[in-house]
Amino acid sequence: MKMKTKKNLYIIIAILIAAVLCLCACGRETEGTAESGSRINMDTRPGSHLASRLEDFTFTTYDGESLSLYETLQEKDMVLINIWATWCGPCRMEFPYMEEAYEDYKDSVEIFALSCETDDTDEVLEDFAGELGLTFPVGRDSAGLSYTFRVNAIPTSIVIDRFGTICFIEAGSQTSADSFRRLFDAFVGDDYTESVFLSEIPPESAEEETKGGIRIYTLSFKDQDGNPVKDVTVNVCDDTSCTPMTSNSRGIVRFIQPGFTYHIQVVSVPDGYAYDGDDEVYLSAEGGITKFILSKP
Repeated sequence: MKMKTKKNLYIIIAILIAAVLCLCACGRETEGTAESGSRINMDTRPGSHLASRLEDFTFTTYDGESLSLYETLQEKDMVLINIWATWCGPCRMEFPYMEEAYEDYKDSVEIFALSCETDDTDEVLEDFAGELGLTFPVGRDSAGLSYTFRVNAIPTSIVIDRFGTICFIEAGSQTSADSFRRLFDAFVGDDYTESVFLSEIPPESAEEETKGGIRIYTLSFKDQDGNPVKDVTVNVCDDTSCTPMTSNSRGIVRFIQPGFTYHIQVVSVPDGYAYDGDDEVYLSAEGGITKFILSKP
């Protein structure tokens, strides 16, 4: 009886997950095989995207319009990139909410709805957009962003602010237009003068903010001469679990989370380097920069 109960629980959990995202295997092209547009050459390791600058890219909508990220940002405050596919139920579910919010914000917000499914031809996309009444640009992920961001669940939403900075990444569908409005509000307006990084969509009410303020945590890895060290693998841990992350080409690991006393475990360093510091380093709940020095004999 206990085994049956546990099995039923797993089934319920699986159904709930499927209701908000598609664990996916999009028909992604491998690196270097994009049909058109520009291939993005970015660090694809987990934890390396937020607060990085996304290179410019172009894509063509199903009706033949060519759009580039940075030309769009000359006119808009932000671009929401949505990675999706026509077969994905949660993707279809959130598009009407996205369209409703877009109608209110289209003077300052652009949406690039990019299908990562190779079978989603221009004709398929045109029929889909027409059926749902979508007025924002819809096309194929010809720049390979699903590869760049290692998208393994759709829909995935990525916010690029007016400075070209990656400020928000989230997998899963939104269930109201207000969710998109709150997301857009964080990046538009004349008072947006520096990049803001979000780990979640801003809460609907002040009461929800009691979960803890969002903090930016930065780990800096350098050798004794001050040179950045990439490919340092760490575990970022709270009291219940650990998440592996790897330093990028600037020797940086950055994550954005509610304020908490996280601790860091240095798991491995590149060949030719050694780490002689503490096995576990505790971070301030206020966020900020924590420096790690590696020796290079």
